[in-house]
Amino acid sequence: MKPIVSIDVDAATTESVPLDRLVSMTVTDQAGMEADQLEITFDDRDQAIAPPVHGVVLRPAIGFGSAVALGSFAVDGVSARGGPRILTVRAKPVDMGKRMKEPKTRSWTAITFREIVETIALEHGLKPAVAAEIGSHSWPHLSQTGESDLNLLTRLAGYFDAVAKPASGFLVLAPKGEGKTVIGVALPTVAVTADMLSDDWEWDSQDRSEYGSVLAWYRDYKSGERQSLIVGEGTPRLELRHTYSDSSAARRAALGKLNGINRGKSTLSGSLAIGDATLAAEGRIDVTGLRPEADGLWSLTSVTHEYSDGGFITRFEAETPGEAL
Repeated sequence: MKPIVSIDVDAATTESVPLDRLVSMTVTDQAGMEADQLEITFDDRDQAIAPPVHGVVLRPAIGFGSAVALGSFAVDGVSARGGPRILTVRAKPVDMGKRMKEPKTRSWTAITFREIVETIALEHGLKPAVAAEIGSHSWPHLSQTGESDLNLLTRLAGYFDAVAKPASGFLVLAPKGEGKTVIGVALPTVAVTADMLSDDWEWDSQDRSEYGSVLAWYRDYKSGERQSLIVGEGTPRLELRHTYSDSSAARRAALGKLNGINRGKSTLSGSLAIGDATLAAEGRIDVTGLRPEADGLWSLTSVTHEYSDGGFITRFEAETPGEAL
């Protein structure tokens, strides 16, 4: 089978992509705050290709039968080399939120996580996309001292084993590894059998967890007393410093921390000899036929789609998924 490849260019420009000169295309999709990337190489033997202007938006797609869109990327680098002559175009996702990295100092009082995300999204021209189970948590007071908006959101999201990131015009707050896109749309769980994988797959399991359980504190406002709860089993036990507003928020925070501790204890990596563009970071695969310990459900942390004259393959890295918050 021959893959279908297309690369649309921002409609505001008159440029087009010379697909007849396309040598390779690589799209890397990362979970969490890791930066995604697009890299395209062209045959530049007669220097007939004009380098694209920085900032031009490219929308690659690839697949068999029909092409699957892989996102929107803004050109941020171009290079050329000889032996043979190759022109390389590099691009990063649109809406990476440069201004969100600028330090700020302010205070937040009696505010929910949803309200923080909505405020910051409005300031940066983004739409808020907040998971309900996390967005309802509130803080009586928060200090943002010489800290960027992006760092603040990332720090707070870490309490719940979640991710906060600008993506596709949205400012997203969502749990890690729950099998959804950054804006909350459910991703398909893709069945992967041993005969679909190349021979370079690797399963690894290590005892990386330092804690068997997590203790969290919350305030019972009826009695005025500080109460505790525990998620997980065994020792050693990690105690969270923050006192949460209620038992529900405390349980979410404790489970999020335990998920983060256990995340990555087992990992699986490999490549599909016949690429599948529906695989995406934060999605899931259901593996069978490798060995009992490696079979089962996995959460994708990194997916790389590679096209060249050798065909289309998909490389992936995955980890054991956490429990639902």
